[in-house]
Amino acid sequence: MPTSGRKSRAICCARIAKRGTGQEGQLLFEIDPRPFRAALDQAQGQLAQARAQLANAEAVQRRTQLDVERYIPLAKEQQQDRGIYWTMVSVNTLAIALDE
Repeated sequence: MPTSGRKSRAICCARIAKRGTGQEGQLLFEIDPRPFRAALDQAQGQLAQARAQLANAEAVQRRTQLDVERYIPLAKEQQQDRGIYWTMVSVNTLAIALDE
């Protein structure tokens, strides 16, 4: 027998008659799996999005780390503006902090 009403929608059908008696181990109610499946799908989508954002952040951090490593010798030889070097160091430090 199907149930109605928002609160009782979690139970999609009862397996025994009203005021009937059941036997031990008998399935009495069936829970509607749709809201749980929808919540699971949503959580899996959010997880995939978070993983993509993490991969992007890691890629940015690797690029900024390479930039810092490239500018170190140039800054030491003063062939490159030290301001650019320190900007790259700051960006890299920020990327690492955000990644943690």
